[in-house]
Amino acid sequence: MAFHAFVDPFRAANYLRGHSIYSWPLLALNEGAVMASNGLSIGGAEGFQYDDTVYDFVVVNASWNPEGFQSAELQGWLRRQARMGATLCGLDTGAFVLAYAGLMEGYKAATHYEHIAAFRELFPKTGMDESLFVIDRDRLTCCGGVAAADMALEIIRLQ
Repeated sequence: MAFHAFVDPFRAANYLRGHSIYSWPLLALNEGAVMASNGLSIGGAEGFQYDDTVYDFVVVNASWNPEGFQSAELQGWLRRQARMGATLCGLDTGAFVLAYAGLMEGYKAATHYEHIAAFRELFPKTGMDESLFVIDRDRLTCCGGVAAADMALEIIRLQ
């Protein structure tokens, strides 16, 4: 839900503008389809490891198992994106993935309410905010669900 709630405001902005001002190539740990936690498949994802593009904005969505996204390759790729100036965004438990990569120290973050205590324990150098979403410089995080749409609308509003 968080992924679709986040993307749809950008789709609507493109529609209202009459042309594309936003795009969202899908990257995944492996090329092909990505299975959402509700069982729906999102096809057409490129494998991030094969892509050396530097993005303006990178959105991470880990759903129920952020601990499954701790590979050195992914963390290195995220750190490279950050070094090259990408704004990093974590949906739902995506803040965990960014924090595992060492990219949230000194920032404030939001995460899914069921994971707040664990996040605080694992990442004491990151301020946990219980808001729906947090925009802290070049790091954006939200608690998931419909809050992802709220954060997307705020991103559009700020541009």
